[in-house]
Amino acid sequence: GGSIRLVSDDGAAMASGHRLGVLEFAGAEDASNNIIVGARIEATCDAGWSASENGASLSFYTTDGNASPSEVLKLDSNKLATFNGNVTFGVDDTGVDVRIFSATTNEGLLYDASEDELALLLTTKLKFHDVGGGEEIYASADGHLEVNAGTTLDITAPTVDINASTTVTIDTPGVIV
Repeated sequence: GGSIRLVSDDGAAMASGHRLGVLEFAGAEDASNNIIVGARIEATCDAGWSASENGASLSFYTTDGNASPSEVLKLDSNKLATFNGNVTFGVDDTGVDVRIFSATTNEGLLYDASEDELALLLTTKLKFHDVGGGEEIYASADGHLEVNAGTTLDITAPTVDINASTTVTIDTPGVIV
């Protein structure tokens, strides 16, 4: 089949940060033929190239606002995908299944967007194994986090701390020490 090959060769080895190639998608923003890039895909070197190192990353950019491009996804040579902004999974005919977005710096929020906005904050569940097994973590109400297991919940660590400001309740017919 056919191929397009972008080559960068100035007679020296590629250095870290050097651009291997770029594809730009552009169009006229007005009747004066002002051409603006709406999106681009860019390949750059992750490190200086040699006979044993040829690492590269692939970055995807989109433009929003007044010709202001920003990187939205980077795939690096370590097989790491870095998303800048919210991430949505499971889009199909029924809508979005799961979204992960940054609530604040160093914090992520996971929710089920198939529900309405008020209900999703109260019903999002992180489920494990099959749906009917009962293994899940979720916030059943504001300030209330539940960890459920269908049969056994194991906590194994050299030290387990339970810090409650008022009460620790154990609701079971028996406790084995």
